This record gives sequence, structure tokens and C-alpha cells, in this order.
Amino acid sequence: MNDSIFCKGLYDSGSNISIINKKLIETLNIKSYKVKNPEFKMVSGRGNVVGITKIKLKIFNLTKEVYVFVLDSPDFGHDFLIGLDLISEFKLCQNQNLKIYQNLKSGRQKPRYINSNVKCVNMCQFDESLTHLTPDQSLAIKNLIIEFNDAFAKNKFDVGGVKGHEATVKMSEHKYVSRKPYRCNIIDQKEIECQVNQLLEAGLIEESTSPFAAPVTLAFKKQSDGTKKKK
Repeated sequence: MNDSIFCKGLYDSGSNISIINKKLIETLNIKSYKVKNPEFKMVSGRGNVVGITKIKLKIFNLTKEVYVFVLDSPDFGHDFLIGLDLISEFKLCQNQNLKIYQNLKSGRQKPRYINSNVKCVNMCQFDESLTHLTPDQSLAIKNLIIEFNDAFAKNKFDVGGVKGHEATVKMSEHKYVSRKPYRCNIIDQKEIECQVNQLLEAGLIEESTSPFAAPVTLAFKKQSDGTKKKK
């Protein structure tokens, strides 16, 4: 079996969660872990959620590792269902013509429309090292991570945010401060652009026309894995 396949998905903004068909899980030979509430209600009836699994999805320009519920139901005739959790994660929108497209917010790319085809890659792997634990201890840790998935950062850009509050800075005087960017070599400039694009995609920054401006600088930082310092 190839590492990746194209599967047919259903876009459903009325579903709070995203699900994947058990048959596809068996085809990809992906492991799933049990959940506490196995019942799932649908318009056509009820289905049994046999577990939750971690897969790697690619929709247009975005590729992310996400958790989805595994559904076992004869009434579910699709490979995949994209619910509100992944609609938000992959920045999917629907226009007045009911066409679904991806909005990357950067304004640099035109909307790309989808035809409900989702690329599903078999990448159900955990990053943590559990080799020093017994099988029961390892399973308990994995179930804990799955149950409290939202509490764990997936990468250095997954820092969350505060809702319902906008930060303000009180100025001692009404005077704009604006400085030109520092000169840097081509390699550093590419690194700055790369990191800025990553921050934009993560929603941590946004494009602005503010009269305030401050140049950025690159600094060497020690990596979490103990490797050589990197800008």
C-alpha cells in the first residue's frame, strides 16, 4: 500500500467533529485508540465511534497532522467527513455559490476551490518517546494525550490566544515611530520571510498598514533537541 491515497470527503459545517471511515483506516493499516463516548448521531441514524486516530491530511497548500474520530456505520458512505474542527484548522470557507475554497489570509494567493477530494496520508505516529515504558503505561499516556489534545502544543507556533480581549498600548505622547528594515544578506532575508509566512499561517500575526514599524533581527537560539543553534 502506498503511503498516501486520495479519498473522497464530505464538507459538513453542521458537524462539530471530523470523522474517517473505519474501512479506510483498515485499508491504511492505521492504529486507533478507544474513546469514552462511542455513540455518534447522524441524520440517517446512529453510528459507533470505535476510536480516534492521528493522520496527516493535505488540503491544497496546507498539510497538517490532525486527530479524527473513526466511525463504523453502514449509513456512512464517505471516506471522510470534514467537520468544524478541520474547517477552521485548514481555513476553509464557502461562498454564495456554495463553492468551498481555502482562505490563507495572507492576500497573496487567490482562493482555490475544492471538489471534496482530500489527500489522506498514513502518518499516525507520536513524536514522544515511550520506549522506556511498559505497553500499558504507553497506552495510558497516549490515551491521555488524545483526551486532552487541545492542551498540548503541536509545534512552536501552536501557542493559542486570548479570546474576547484586544491588547492596547497607552502612548505617553502621540508620536509615530517608524524605522527602516536592517540590511541583511540573502540567506537571512529568506529565513525572515520564511518565519513571517509561518507566523501568518499560524494566525499569530496579520498584515498591517500601521504607521508604526520596527525592524526585525535574527538571533541564534538553542534547539529543543539539543542540536546546533539556529536562527
